[in-house]
Amino acid sequence: MRIHQALLGAAMITAAGCSVTDNYDRTQNPFLEPSVRIEMPEKEVTSKPTLPSPSKYSTIPIPGTATIRPAPAPPALVSSEVPSLTNTFDQMIAEANRLGAAGDVQGKAQLLEQAGYTGSGKAFYLLARMQQDGSLPKSDDQMLKFLALAHEAGEVEATRVLGLLYLRGLSVPKDIAYGRGLLDQAAATSSRAALEYGQLLSGQSMPDLKDINASIPYLRFAYQSGERGAFDALLYALEIAGASEQALILRAQGESDVQLPSTIEERDSGSVTTNALTADDVFNHGQAVLIRRVPDPEPEFTGYCWIAAADALGHPGASKELDFIQGVRAISDRRSPGRLDACIQKIAAQYSRH
Repeated sequence: MRIHQALLGAAMITAAGCSVTDNYDRTQNPFLEPSVRIEMPEKEVTSKPTLPSPSKYSTIPIPGTATIRPAPAPPALVSSEVPSLTNTFDQMIAEANRLGAAGDVQGKAQLLEQAGYTGSGKAFYLLARMQQDGSLPKSDDQMLKFLALAHEAGEVEATRVLGLLYLRGLSVPKDIAYGRGLLDQAAATSSRAALEYGQLLSGQSMPDLKDINASIPYLRFAYQSGERGAFDALLYALEIAGASEQALILRAQGESDVQLPSTIEERDSGSVTTNALTADDVFNHGQAVLIRRVPDPEPEFTGYCWIAAADALGHPGASKELDFIQGVRAISDRRSPGRLDACIQKIAAQYSRH
């Protein structure tokens, strides 16, 4: 079984005093959240838990071990005690995060280990992230061990990350078929996995899996789930696949999604004005979308659109803000020429009526 080989390999590496080469491509780090990465002070973990029997787990090797077909991850733990167990795990993870925020990285790791071996796949996944992001001393074999345990416990994010690692040959031997199987499994329930798998299938990220038609259902699921960036990815895939009619429908839908917020503001005179937006209102709304204070399926696109509209309406700080996010226009103009300008014009035109 893969996990048995993984644990034996980890023991041999530790006994030999060797270090594992960190071959992570930081420009394609599958652990990173779309916009936020948790940074923790570095502090070594001195105690290690006793591992359960390797036969309980399966399938994930460390670098240098043979590749064997994966066993699918079982569903997450289901029993009459699930609500209480879930609450307990959530409380343990919250306490672990509190310890980490206070600088006690060792305490955080120990509490996450306890939660993981009690049955929390999410806790194992968070431990793997700590191994990778430098919160703990980096170790590929430890990272992969925790990912394997999280995957077997049904943690979909671990399955997603493992799929990307195998597809790219990062920290593990490259195995396209295995990686695709893991990503396909994760994409059934994770919109983020669906987006990433769809981008790989359509050649929008590497390695190019060259299956444009297969990418469309995944990208459509990601788009319908509100996954950031899915609109442009789906539009690109439809156009490359020759589905021009579907692409036109999607483009029109995207343009119609631009909505002005309804605001009712009390003025000094005491009167109430509906939809009375000032240039400051437009600018502030754009910033709120960019920082995710206002939910939006395409926060970069929508935020840029609003801030550019505020600039057109004479807001003094909008132009400088646009300089920081000018890459959004370049990407949008390449993927959907004219869409961003139409959005800006629509907002500016509606404002000018007030």
